[in-house]
Amino acid sequence: MIMSSRFLSGTTLAVFLMSQWIWRYCIRLENLGSQAVQLRERHWRIFSLSGTLETVRGRGVVGQEPVLARHSPAFQYSSHVSLQAPSGHMWGTFRMEREDGYTFDCRIPPFSLESKPDEGAPVAPTAAA
Repeated sequence: MIMSSRFLSGTTLAVFLMSQWIWRYCIRLENLGSQAVQLRERHWRIFSLSGTLETVRGRGVVGQEPVLARHSPAFQYSSHVSLQAPSGHMWGTFRMEREDGYTFDCRIPPFSLESKPDEGAPVAPTAAA
């Protein structure tokens, strides 16, 4: 079973809102094998440069458990993550299941959550005249 996963570079967007940095990210999975597989679970590790490490587990992604087969071998989705620091990184695995019930983990390599010094910086209130 061959699976390919990748973070689509250039698709992060950082926004500073209410003491939180929020990033949008996009992931593409592609089944390069001959057997259909279904995405069953996700397991993310999210590290913030403020020193926190968060674990997120759950069924599917964005409310879906897509099947990757010959007629539709790829699945792409976007989601978001928030941190209390202007940078960090995340990585994880997707638990995939074949039609015969065999499960395996598809590794998602680490990708950066970075913001430029002036990107999304809060705007100081102006004094009333």
